Amino acid sequence: MKKRTLLIAMGLLLIVSLIATACAQPAPAPAPAPAPAPAPAPLPEVHWTWGCSEATHDEWNVAICDVLTDNVRQRTDGKFDITLYVSGEVGIQREAFPKALSTRAFDMGWHSHGHITGIYPHMGIFSMPFLVGSDVIADGKKIEAAIHDITAREFGKQGISQGTFFAMTPVQLISKKTIADMSDLDGLKVRAWDDTTSNIIKAIKGEPVIMSVTETYVSMQRGVVDSVLTGVPAMLTQSLTEQAKSLYLINLAPSFVFVAYNNESFKDLPKEYQDILLDEFELLDERAVEAQPIADKGSLDKMTAAGVELVEPPADQMERVRAQVKPLWEAWAAEKPLQKEAYDSVMAAFGY
Repeated sequence: MKKRTLLIAMGLLLIVSLIATACAQPAPAPAPAPAPAPAPAPLPEVHWTWGCSEATHDEWNVAICDVLTDNVRQRTDGKFDITLYVSGEVGIQREAFPKALSTRAFDMGWHSHGHITGIYPHMGIFSMPFLVGSDVIADGKKIEAAIHDITAREFGKQGISQGTFFAMTPVQLISKKTIADMSDLDGLKVRAWDDTTSNIIKAIKGEPVIMSVTETYVSMQRGVVDSVLTGVPAMLTQSLTEQAKSLYLINLAPSFVFVAYNNESFKDLPKEYQDILLDEFELLDERAVEAQPIADKGSLDKMTAAGVELVEPPADQMERVRAQVKPLWEAWAAEKPLQKEAYDSVMAAFGY
């Protein structure tokens, strides 16, 4: 019994000795504190140029773009500055914008679809006849969605990307002469701006005369043209209400604007600036959808105030116009594989 007690005591003594030894060991040194993270590099100052085909900053579509430049400047504490130049301000005309953008003469560019069909022939699809008399915003967006992948591919070949897209106001017809039947212009001389619009005028038996909108006032005054095909805001800017008193609401496809940017310029931006710019493109699209109908109605109100009669052609006339023009688009689609690709995509989107 005494032997057992002795063994237990010795065991207890050994345990106590081990605990004491462990407690006597110095505590491990604390891990070194992590080095402070380096301060983020200050964001650089960046200046971009943006070419626009409109004449002044007073135009509604330019004003909404000026909001984008202001917002980008404010959101970057003035470090990312975009200067929007109107047509001809830096000696580059709108037809040269795609090349200027692809070569970084501009960092951003305003592409009205009708001015760039020489480089991007599929853009001619935006003048499809079913836009006559339609909701140009809804149908325009539907077309853009249908050809979006084609546009991205073709823009990419030129080193640019689409930032956003919006519709201008519908194209109408102001005339010095009364038009009894819109489907039979009976030789009426009509200002057009390209082969596409000229062919539409020919299809409804008019005589097209291609010219810049800035030439229309004197041309109408001198009888070179009897009527002018363009958006109502442009008619007001050019004071065409002094020359003609009948406005025919045919709602022909307007210009559709692609705001695009140079891919290399974009790649050189800090990620923070890239994100801000892409966000502002989305906000620009929202502003355009809101501003376009307001601008259109405001323009029509000014027309009425100037003594111009607003004439809505009967539905049966407009249906004949669509039927007369449709063969032009079938022929257009047959000209080039790229045009056929766009035509098929859009026709499928509209259920034709």
